[in-house]
Amino acid sequence: MSSGGGHVKPEDRGAYLAAKREAKKPVSKAKSDRYKVVYDMLDTREGERAVCRLVRACHRSTLEKRMKRERMEHTKSLRELMAPF
Repeated sequence: MSSGGGHVKPEDRGAYLAAKREAKKPVSKAKSDRYKVVYDMLDTREGERAVCRLVRACHRSTLEKRMKRERMEHTKSLRELMAPF
């Protein structure tokens, strides 16, 4: 393909792009099939519950991060106050 100088022959590039296009087709099909299963599941009652669980988990995670940051700031301010002693 390349003769070391970083230059690619046009016919090699064309073959590469054709192979790349062909490789994308099965990947696209697999993704489409997988997402169809997910979307079908989301249309059920169990899917709605799963979404609610995810939302609650994200919210808890956000709260935990916020509380941790506030604790760190509080600890830092206490250390600064106690430094002269």
